[in-house]
Amino acid sequence: SPFWICTTLILITSVSAGLAKYFSSNQTEDMTYKSDIKTLTVATSFVYGFAVAMPAAAYFVLSRLEVGGKLEVVELICVYGYSLAAFIPSSLGCIIPVDGLDWVFVLAGFGFSSAFLLRNLWIRLQAQGSSIADITTDTNSGEGRKKIATLLIGLIGLHLCFTIGLKFLFFS
Repeated sequence: SPFWICTTLILITSVSAGLAKYFSSNQTEDMTYKSDIKTLTVATSFVYGFAVAMPAAAYFVLSRLEVGGKLEVVELICVYGYSLAAFIPSSLGCIIPVDGLDWVFVLAGFGFSSAFLLRNLWIRLQAQGSSIADITTDTNSGEGRKKIATLLIGLIGLHLCFTIGLKFLFFS
């Protein structure tokens, strides 16, 4: 379920951030690893906050643009929760202490997660019987294209904010 994916992401990110910090430091062999509980609480707030706030924002945008049909908030929470699964291997990859490689892993997670998110939202919007297909193919109305472009740009923009936050909060 989305809850367990978020919980796994929290734990993996917390452990990976600690290990990345340990491996990237120039410590001598007699230094011991110390865990940081603050990383776990920040990861919990960040991931669960995103997993609830992002679907709520998407629901608000869909209802304001009148393209959501009967799409429920719970369904959006499920889609967003599952989309975060792509960040689990990304967080594990960020352990490797090579400069710039963490960006590659985090951006790959962003790409896979965004593709999953957009594909599943598109399918659900069409299944709900909304007029989103008519909006994107209506050649007489530029307004429909603006609505769908606003929706997609907003979703990707918020998802990019999550990705950048993940990188700078845990793997800088």
